[in-house]
Amino acid sequence: MRKALARRWKEEFAQVSQRGSFANSAAHVFSGSSLVILSQLVLTPIIARIYGPEAYGVYGLFLAISLNLAQLSDPGLFTAYVLPRDHDRFLDLVRLDLICFAAVLLLMLPFCLAHEVIYTWVPAWSILGGWALLLPLGVAVQFLPNLFTNWLIREKNFRASPYLGGGTNLVLRVFNLIYGLFSKGAVHGLIVGEVAVRGVGLLAYWKAIGHGALVRVLTFPPWARLRETLHEYRMHPLVLFPERYVALLGQQIPIFMLVFDPVALGQFAFAGGLLLMPLRLFGYSLGVVFQQRIAESQHDKPHDLPRITIGVFNRLMMIGVVPFAAITFFSDVIFQWVLGDAWVVSGIYTAYMGHFFLFRLVSEPLTSVMLVKKRQHYLLIFQLVMLAGRAIAAFGAERMFGTADAIVLAFTVVSTAAYLFYMAMLLRNAGVPWMRPVLRMLAIVSALDVLFALMRFWTTGTWFPGM
Repeated sequence: MRKALARRWKEEFAQVSQRGSFANSAAHVFSGSSLVILSQLVLTPIIARIYGPEAYGVYGLFLAISLNLAQLSDPGLFTAYVLPRDHDRFLDLVRLDLICFAAVLLLMLPFCLAHEVIYTWVPAWSILGGWALLLPLGVAVQFLPNLFTNWLIREKNFRASPYLGGGTNLVLRVFNLIYGLFSKGAVHGLIVGEVAVRGVGLLAYWKAIGHGALVRVLTFPPWARLRETLHEYRMHPLVLFPERYVALLGQQIPIFMLVFDPVALGQFAFAGGLLLMPLRLFGYSLGVVFQQRIAESQHDKPHDLPRITIGVFNRLMMIGVVPFAAITFFSDVIFQWVLGDAWVVSGIYTAYMGHFFLFRLVSEPLTSVMLVKKRQHYLLIFQLVMLAGRAIAAFGAERMFGTADAIVLAFTVVSTAAYLFYMAMLLRNAGVPWMRPVLRMLAIVSALDVLFALMRFWTTGTWFPGM
């Protein structure tokens, strides 16, 4: 057994040094993403102490609205960028995305200018105040980096995108720190940093793509050709776009339900942001390369799909199980020690969502399986059912208990069960016998839960955060 493990690790490290291999490409993405996580680990505790939960609540609402409108700006075509073999067809997809983006900006401008009227319809949103005028910029700095990132993936430039994103996030946190110190933790500070720093960061993406390429994409061909391209990839706007948007709405249910309490909203938004760190670091690193690799294998070696899929599944599982177990049982203690008493509730929410985000880490990078198999409609059905389940559970908890804790816990229970099913569904559609790897993962997770629960009881006298 020891020799087999040593041989496996030797093979993995050999692949990392092999140019163009899966491990090599993933390592490039990982190295850039690690800059983001490192900056978060170092600076986030300081920034959180400066701004406090209320500022994160206002920022969470601003970001939720921006993400919704940015999602509407892409009719599901981002994931199609890697599919065309003809470069002109790819550029047509980019042009279609830019048309949708421009339309969303034009439609939202009157609402932003009349934000006081909107607040009379949705009073809870009034916490944004006049900063609602920055929403068009908020949408732009969410949409355009995603477009450029998928463009770079198309070009197999796995090194540039994570470094650009990592550098932008590092500068953003430094800006938030400095601005927070000078403004004494102004509630709007995180919003200013978001639009200012990410806006300037677009110049770096512009340089990475190349001025000539961007000029070319803005030279529009006849509408008939764009319509032909849209028809060829119609399953993306018809099925994939609704699936992505429904998924986003489902994730944001607690945000819009907690908006009447900015402090509770900030606690939840902060917890979710921290739990996304390993997804961005490891899930993104393997996910973008997995998407490119299986798109190529589907053309040349379709029989490789099960092997590639189970390999990524096993890597993500072994990376995530121990850290997420530790987070689940000790997050409140860590938050109190590192961030202060004001953030203990956020630590409890983090514990609630630990297993949910572990299953997300393992499953979401594998979603490309459904795209290459042209089974996007299953994703939409899954997201619709999960949205309904989340909404019923969260609204039911609010009616029965009327507390933020109950809403978050109900949302998390449904999400965890749904993503366990999702994980099995993805493996099955990739041609992998799903029962054995899923049961093995559950056994490992359960064993670690028992171990960390005992460790917590021994050190704190309680079995779980919040008890």
